[in-house]
Amino acid sequence: MLYPCTPKPAAVCPFSDMAGVDLAGKDLSGMHFDDSDLSAAHLQKVDLSGAFLLNSDLTRADMTGARLAGAYLLSANLQQTDLSGVDLQGAYLQESDMAQSNLTNANLTGAVFSGANLRAAHLDHANVSGTEWRGADLTNATWTDGHICGPGSIGMCR
Repeated sequence: MLYPCTPKPAAVCPFSDMAGVDLAGKDLSGMHFDDSDLSAAHLQKVDLSGAFLLNSDLTRADMTGARLAGAYLLSANLQQTDLSGVDLQGAYLQESDMAQSNLTNANLTGAVFSGANLRAAHLDHANVSGTEWRGADLTNATWTDGHICGPGSIGMCR
């Protein structure tokens, strides 16, 4: 399969329609997928370190074990996305919609979730050390210790 961009040097893939694409295990670090449709994509163990996925649609994508350290996912749609075991260390997810996403066992160290929608997301056993939650909606999310965040859990799990 031919891809619309090549990984090195950093390529720009604006408005790419890659719904359902299989990129599992690929090295796509530093690439630009702004405004791209990657819904239902197979992205298991993909390396998207430092990649740009601004305003991208990753709804229902399988990203288990993916590496997204330092990635930019501002205003991305990650609803119902499987992010279990993912490395989001230092990633930027401001204003992203992550409702019902699975972040079980994820490394979220130093990630920024300001204003993100994490309603009913699963954060079981995730590493949240140094994570920025300002304005993030955690209502009904399953917190790292297994308890459910109550209504009005904005910026912290209550």
